[in-house]
Amino acid sequence: MVTARGASLVCVLAVAVAVATVAGSGFVTATASDVTATPGTSGEQSESALLETESALLETESPVPETTANAPSSTDGLLLASTALIGQQSLQEETEDDAENETPRHQNPDEYDGGGDQDGLQQWLGDRLADRLAGSTIALSDGQYDLARSYLDDEYRDLAGQYVEVADEEDDEPNGFETAQEEQAELIDTLEEYDEVREAYEQAQAAGDEREARQHARRLLELGIEIEALVEDIDDQHTELDEETDGNLGDSRDGLDSVTQDVQADRIEIRSEQFVETTLELSSADETISFLDPLSATGELRTVNGSPVANEPVRLEIGNQTLHAETDSDGTFDIEYRPTALPLETTEIAVEAAPANESIYLESEATVDVSIEQTEPTIPELRATQSAAYGETLSLEGTISVEAIPVDAVPIAVTLEGEWLGTVTAENGSFEGEFSMPRAVPAGNHDLEVALAFDDRALASTRETTEITVRETETALSIDKTVEGDDAHLTGTLETVDGEAVENQSLTVEIDGSTVASVSTDGDGHFEETLEGVSTTDGERTLSVTYEDAGSNLADSHAELTLGTTGSPSSGTLVDVPTWAWGGLFLTAAIVGGWWYRRERRTATNRSVDAFTPTSTHGQEPPTDPRLISLLLSQASDALTEGRSVDAIQFSYGAVRRTVDPGLEARDRTHWEFFEQVSSEPTALDADELSLLYDLTAGYERATFDTEPIEQQRAQSLFEMATRLCNRVSSRANGFDGDGIDQQH
Repeated sequence: MVTARGASLVCVLAVAVAVATVAGSGFVTATASDVTATPGTSGEQSESALLETESALLETESPVPETTANAPSSTDGLLLASTALIGQQSLQEETEDDAENETPRHQNPDEYDGGGDQDGLQQWLGDRLADRLAGSTIALSDGQYDLARSYLDDEYRDLAGQYVEVADEEDDEPNGFETAQEEQAELIDTLEEYDEVREAYEQAQAAGDEREARQHARRLLELGIEIEALVEDIDDQHTELDEETDGNLGDSRDGLDSVTQDVQADRIEIRSEQFVETTLELSSADETISFLDPLSATGELRTVNGSPVANEPVRLEIGNQTLHAETDSDGTFDIEYRPTALPLETTEIAVEAAPANESIYLESEATVDVSIEQTEPTIPELRATQSAAYGETLSLEGTISVEAIPVDAVPIAVTLEGEWLGTVTAENGSFEGEFSMPRAVPAGNHDLEVALAFDDRALASTRETTEITVRETETALSIDKTVEGDDAHLTGTLETVDGEAVENQSLTVEIDGSTVASVSTDGDGHFEETLEGVSTTDGERTLSVTYEDAGSNLADSHAELTLGTTGSPSSGTLVDVPTWAWGGLFLTAAIVGGWWYRRERRTATNRSVDAFTPTSTHGQEPPTDPRLISLLLSQASDALTEGRSVDAIQFSYGAVRRTVDPGLEARDRTHWEFFEQVSSEPTALDADELSLLYDLTAGYERATFDTEPIEQQRAQSLFEMATRLCNRVSSRANGFDGDGIDQQH
């Protein structure tokens, strides 16, 4: 059966024909009344859908910008597709009439599946999308980047969304048009930067500034590698899409080949003009290393013809650390590397030697065999703010070392009474950070904990605590009402005594001591509720609102007003109730609220993860569809564009969770339980990927449970981590090894 969505899309095609006729195009004479009723809808529904799609079509029409004059219009495409599909439908119906003489032209929609029209619509959408991709690729190969972007505009996104829905209904192959759009947009941006750097390189050459020219040349080589990788991915995507549609992406692949050839030619020219190839050799006396017994190796850097790279500063990338050395007159240098985050099963370390950007020498890489022994670190010093209240700054500082040797470049997780605050990084053995006190920690004395949460790494896990006092913050609850007949409209605000709004909090509304409603504050601390049937014919009634949260450091608040003839008809009176009068209620709330808080915190975690985990109708989890990963990352990207940092992080984490655990075997685990499980499986992720998962898990927790806003830059960083991790895991699952990606941390 054709769904309502599919039917409405076919209606769009009919409207396009009618619009074209009215516009006087002259070559289409069909009107809306000539089109057979769309299968799957009643006549009344078809007319309604037609009116809606007419409105939608008018709303989406927009003049083509000057820079996109050559880009195809989706309205023109709709017109052509309308003619084709209507013709196909008429021909099919006539053939059926001749063969069986049983299918009336206006068949009951409920008895007609309309599969042919649905397939035709999907094919048309795919062809239009393929044409726009091809147009974009040809434009970017000619350096017309604005025109290339115009092919991937809102019209493309709308068509891609329609294609996804139609394809899903028909159970076709996974859609790749949205992925192709994202990759194409990234390629356009990278090529545009490449052209800008190329121009700066040529200007520096013309000015005789060899130092600046060489710096630009090195950046061109880096961008060239990125471009070639993107082109390879896009070409594979286009090949798959070509098989799904009748759209001709051959010209697109030719354009991509042209881009790659130009970049490769530039690389050969730049490398030969500006740089000298090098080779690196490493030797070590002892393979067994630890933090206390570091890798002591000697490196020898030479040109490909055997000449030493003498007296050159080099930057050495080893695992997750960056070291610096300088070659002597023979091109040799010594390094000392103390492993921190390397997994214990590591047997080989890659070392990359990269000369300075202005140097004439290119980077080179070598490996050295190792065996890792674990070492126990300690946190000998930890100091923190002694007391803080909601919203105040909580500062901490400390040190981490192994037998007085400072530990560098490791993540330190910070929690307060189990509430995640964030992560700080140790630098040369010291760490410090500032956090805003969340409200989700009860008032009182609590342990502030810092931890190195490693498992089966060169450094063992360690943690330390210090006690701080969380002070209670008084709140102010104000309420008002208007009465119309037997209905009362309640409004109010919950704030701290300093006037700061308290958002997303639940309040209890009572009349004469009986609960009648529960309301929540919005982002400004406001709330409202209409209470129906509040009769006051028997005299005055007491309306009260109460805020209580035993799991918070915000004090309880209570306000009440009178309903009835003797009370004010339009406003309420704030009443401060003494604390002792509510002692019994507070004690009960503390017991029940504490249980609720612990339960909700765990279930909230699972609910957040479950948001990305659709369930099977048979109670079993299906394997992860690659489209879901792409969709989640696309949603994350859209959220970033719209400034929704929390949504972006949650979508990013969801994509990673489904990529790492495609069979949903660990669905019921919380985010940290999931991280511990993955890190305990030696073959699951390598060290670099575990580090990415750690940062993403920490970022997800903060986004989900912390009330403080997330910086857009941090959300962007976590999104990029998620994309990188998903790509690496997916590539490995498909038989690739992630060429050029350092997998040792």
